Amino acid sequence: MGILKFFFRQLLWVLTLFLCACSVAKYDPLTILGKQGVLYSTHQLLSQQDCQGALALILPVYGSTGTDNDVRMLTASAYSCYAGVNFFKLIGDLNSNSSRLADRQFWGLLTQLFPSAAGDRKAEYTSYAIEALQSVIPAGTTVPPASQINPGTPNIGSIYSTDRSIDSNEYLTFVAMAAIGTYQNRYGTPNPATFVKTVNLPWTTAAALTPDGCAYASAIVNFSDALDVVTQNTTGVYQQLLMGIKTNFQATIYTACDRGCQNSNPGGGWVPSGCTVTTACATCPIGLRDRNRCTGQNNDQVSCAAAGIVNFINTDLVFGWN
Repeated sequence: MGILKFFFRQLLWVLTLFLCACSVAKYDPLTILGKQGVLYSTHQLLSQQDCQGALALILPVYGSTGTDNDVRMLTASAYSCYAGVNFFKLIGDLNSNSSRLADRQFWGLLTQLFPSAAGDRKAEYTSYAIEALQSVIPAGTTVPPASQINPGTPNIGSIYSTDRSIDSNEYLTFVAMAAIGTYQNRYGTPNPATFVKTVNLPWTTAAALTPDGCAYASAIVNFSDALDVVTQNTTGVYQQLLMGIKTNFQATIYTACDRGCQNSNPGGGWVPSGCTVTTACATCPIGLRDRNRCTGQNNDQVSCAAAGIVNFINTDLVFGWN
C-alpha cells in the first residue's frame, strides 16, 4: 500500500532528524538539513492539528525550487488538515460504515464525516490539496503541455491519474471524499439527522457552474479516476472497500457526464445542461480533472459534463444523494 509506505518513510526520517533538530537554528529549504527541518516541523505541527502553522511553514518550500514529491504530499496533508482528513481514521470510518458504501447513503456518509460551513476554508483547501497531489509525478515521467495542471509553477501536475504515483492517488481518494463532503455541506443544507440534502445542488446547467461547482464535480471525477489506480495496487479489506465504491459509482458518474455533454434529459427532475456542443464524453472530458478548465459556458463541454454530474447527484434514486 503506497500511502502507508510514504507515511512510514516519513516517520523514519522524522525520528532521525529529531535527534539533531536542536542544531537547526533557521530553516533554509534550499539546503538539505534546512529542508528536512521544515518537513520535520511541519509533521510536528500536523500531529498537533495546527493546520495553519503547518501550512504557513511548508508553503514557501512548495512554491520554491526546493519542492519535490515529499513536499507536495506534505502540502496536501497540510491543506487537507483543515477538513480533518486522517488516513487511518477514515479507513476505520469506511469499514465501520461499509453498509453505507453500496448506494445513495455514500454521499450522506461523506457529508457526515466532513462538515463545513462558509468561511471555514475546508472546501477550498481540499481543492488545493487535490492539485498538490496531482503534481506528485514519478521521476522520468513527461507530462505534455496539454495534460498539465499548475503549468508555469514548480509543481506541474497531470490530469491523468496514471501519470501520478500510487501513493498520491491513494491519498487523493480520501482528500476527494473530503472535498465532496464539504461542498455538499455548503450547498445541500443536509438534514442534521440523516445527512441527506434538503435542497438540490445549484449547478444543474453549464451556465450555472461556479468555481465551487466546478471544484465539486472535478473532485468527483478525480475520485473515480483514482479508484482505478488504487484498486489495482492494494489488497485486503482496504481494496475491498474501495472496489465496492468503484463498482457502484464509477459507471454512473461517467454516464452522468455523457448525459450532460449531450444535453440529454432522462427525466426524474433532471435539468438539461444547455450544452451547445452535444458530443459524447463517455468517461467525462479529460479537462474536468482540472477544476480550472471549467468555464461555466454553454459551449464548454467540461462545464456541461460537470452539470451532468450535479444532476445525477440531485436526482438519481439509487446512487444519488437522496
